Amino acid sequence: MAHVDLPDFDTLATLYRQDPGAFEALRSTLLHQALDDVETPRRLRIEALLNRIELHRRRARNPLHATVIAHEMMWASFLTMNYVLHHGERPARPGATVLQFRPRPQLH
Repeated sequence: MAHVDLPDFDTLATLYRQDPGAFEALRSTLLHQALDDVETPRRLRIEALLNRIELHRRRARNPLHATVIAHEMMWASFLTMNYVLHHGERPARPGATVLQFRPRPQLH
């Protein structure tokens, strides 16, 4: 990924408080700049992940909730990678058995 120079924290915090729209525009621009030099297969995966994160951010009730959601997503990803490292495969997804029921008798 390309190196992107970020403004200092205080500048970003002030921008967020004074103009959240401008902050979001800057955030988007910086993310896209960081992806500019990434080769296509990796870039597509990273863009898909960023879209998934963005969907979760939009559902958040407030910025703290968005942070908690991102934290949970990172831990889930880490735990999956840790499992693969130790077991050589992804954990099995929970499944369900579909039960066959007899049709109900028709009431006339």
